[in-house]
Amino acid sequence: MDVKKESTQVGAAWKKTSAKGMNYISGKFNNGKYFTIFVNKGKTEDKHPDYKVIMDIDDATNMDLLDDYTLRKAGELEQAKQDRANRSLEDAVDEIPFG
Repeated sequence: MDVKKESTQVGAAWKKTSAKGMNYISGKFNNGKYFTIFVNKGKTEDKHPDYKVIMDIDDATNMDLLDDYTLRKAGELEQAKQDRANRSLEDAVDEIPFG
C-alpha cells in the first residue's frame, strides 16, 4: 500500500553567477536560514552526488542536518581555532613586562 505524503514549500532559491563566472543556486528556507548549491566538480563516480548543498555550520547543526562525522570534524576545527587563539593569548601574556 502506497502512502501519499504531503509536500509544502519550505523556502525559495535563485540562480546566480559569481564574479568568476561560477553558476550556483542561492536559497533561503522559510526559517530565515540560507543555503547555497554548487555543482559537484569533484564527481568521479555515478554514485557521487551531482550537487553539493552548503550552509552555515551553526545553522546546519541547529537544524539537525549534520552527521556524526561532520560534527566531529567541525568540533576538531573549532578546537584548533581555540588552541591557536589560546596560544596567541599566552604569547601576548609572556610579552607583558612584570616588575
